[in-house]
Amino acid sequence: MKDERRNFVAHSFEGGLYGGGIAFVSAETVLPAMAASLGAPAWVISLLPGANFLGLMVVPIFFAAFVESKPRMRPICIATGFPQRFVFFIAAMALFLFGESHPFWAMVVVSLTPFLSGIIGGIGLGAWMQLVARTVPAGRRSSMHALRNLITAVIGIGAAFFVKWTLERYPGAFGFGILHLAAFVTLFGSFLLFLVIKEDVPETPIVTKRRTAKSYLVDLMDILRQDKNFRYYTVMRLFGTAFMFQMPFMSIYALQKLETSEGFVGSLLTAQIIGSVIGNLIGGWWGDRAGGRVLLITARILFLVMYGLGAIASSEWLFLLYFGVFGFSFTLNTIGNLTLLLEIAPDERRPTYGALAGFINGPGLIIFSLVGSVFWTSLQSMGFQAGVAGVGSIISLIAIWMVVEPRTRSN
Repeated sequence: MKDERRNFVAHSFEGGLYGGGIAFVSAETVLPAMAASLGAPAWVISLLPGANFLGLMVVPIFFAAFVESKPRMRPICIATGFPQRFVFFIAAMALFLFGESHPFWAMVVVSLTPFLSGIIGGIGLGAWMQLVARTVPAGRRSSMHALRNLITAVIGIGAAFFVKWTLERYPGAFGFGILHLAAFVTLFGSFLLFLVIKEDVPETPIVTKRRTAKSYLVDLMDILRQDKNFRYYTVMRLFGTAFMFQMPFMSIYALQKLETSEGFVGSLLTAQIIGSVIGNLIGGWWGDRAGGRVLLITARILFLVMYGLGAIASSEWLFLLYFGVFGFSFTLNTIGNLTLLLEIAPDERRPTYGALAGFINGPGLIIFSLVGSVFWTSLQSMGFQAGVAGVGSIISLIAIWMVVEPRTRSN
């Protein structure tokens, strides 16, 4: 019981510090504005909000069998955890040294940073999921994710003020370099906290010999063919990235529409974090009691509301409301996804199920991001962006509606 409490607290605070560190270079607000100031093309800007997730989703499929062959998960998480964070220090140095003299190369480095962090993190993601499942009881996983996110939000509120203060006093590359350095310091703190987590009992691996690529592919296809519940779940995730058709351009759109300074990005981030706080308070309590499915359904309904707000936004308070709704709904989506995935997969196949879900999720992220950038560049119509994103979210909503909640099915 003592180790269980310690692991719960360590997981929560490690994740909270990690999320808080990322808030200094928020993918939805700070990164698009930074990339635009460095001269990045629209297609690069469109990928930035999902760059970290893309690495986390695509890479695990290539390492799931490796993870399942190991009795302990903690060493894998530690080996990938530090380099996953160190890339933000490299980005900070690139902005300090080359941001003014060679903005193109600085833009390349900082644009690759979230993607590289996601790739490295993706190597250990299956191990992390399995470690959480082994060290946190099922009835406390939603509240653990919620507490992680609440700690993220508390740090994020301070980060939002710091972003506003920094960019108002140090606009341009130097200011964004300060933000990346602040991110790295906080992320390194989360890595130190991760070392506190204790994995007491190793488990006998389900995979004891190396599988061929062909047999592994057959295994993946069998999962999709035989598990209807998981099949609907993957469709939900595939179209669940529809918000990427609109979201990457909102902070830039707000700055242009309101003709205001880069410091307003800090206000947008504050609104997003306030929404996230409320989402965590509700999502953690609700998810522990009802499971992840209901959170995912609610998130998709709120995404539809958010798209409408984005289409009509023309004042500061509407843009702030948009980011507040996004923070709330995206938090419910995150908690629901993690909770449902941990419970929908068989215990011994969790790394493979998680990797397969993410790998299928990846194409949706890329398609919505890149196609969204093409239409935004040519049409500059936020109403059109909202309409396409809405269609994707409706398909995602129908798919999650078809999923049977694992807790209900087990009863």
